[in-house]
Amino acid sequence: MASTPPAPKKRKAGDDEEDAEPIRDDDTWTTGDYALVSSDNVRFRVDLVHLLSAISVFRDMASVAAQGADRELHFTDDSIETAAVLERFLTLLIDATVDDKDIDRFSNFKHLASMTRFLVKYDCPFLMTVLGLRVKEMSSTGRSTLFMFIIGSIMDDTDLCISALSKKRRTWGETSVPDTNTTRNLTNFHCLNPQSLAYNRWSMIPGPYLYALHRAWALVGDSDDLKTKFQQVLDDVKGMSDPQWRRSSAHPPAARNT
Repeated sequence: MASTPPAPKKRKAGDDEEDAEPIRDDDTWTTGDYALVSSDNVRFRVDLVHLLSAISVFRDMASVAAQGADRELHFTDDSIETAAVLERFLTLLIDATVDDKDIDRFSNFKHLASMTRFLVKYDCPFLMTVLGLRVKEMSSTGRSTLFMFIIGSIMDDTDLCISALSKKRRTWGETSVPDTNTTRNLTNFHCLNPQSLAYNRWSMIPGPYLYALHRAWALVGDSDDLKTKFQQVLDDVKGMSDPQWRRSSAHPPAARNT
């Protein structure tokens, strides 16, 4: 395991209430014997049994919850433990679904990508499998093919990335944004050509996968050998890399009484 995440936020009795951001309840997730509080102070209630069934690191907390009082788990990582992430996590956990908008619009997809990192951090292999299946089912456009590759790379799911590379060739369409703008993808380039990607998409891909994608394109370009070459390069890179390159700590924040 990697190092433990930063300690969760705690309010002390003497804290200035004006300085403390109030916790508000989510409008949808309002019932359950356990509460998750996001890094931006939104409370989600859920039955602990659902958490225990899906997330191994939560199982150590069962004896604490069994004491009878409600418990709250406070998250502190503003990059992958926000309300937008916890909402998507609970939807995947309880309903086994992904919103169509999350795989079609980058403004939503960035939260789905953060949720994927959350699943990796807290070691949720079953939910990662469900997520991969849902994303593969939903991948029908160039944008969603790229998003499928990004999700696969974050989860270290090579098969999902290969599936993305095996999709029908698609190119980025025309936009009014100049090619010099790094927030856009390059017109008429293949959607999985890393040279075409806007920086905010390109930077989401973990290093070994990004290198393998660049190297494969340089060696064979847009050919039927692309996915095979990508796999070969990725295997070589992983053989030279720290095996923990993709993982953050799987230790959860501390639970406390409400």
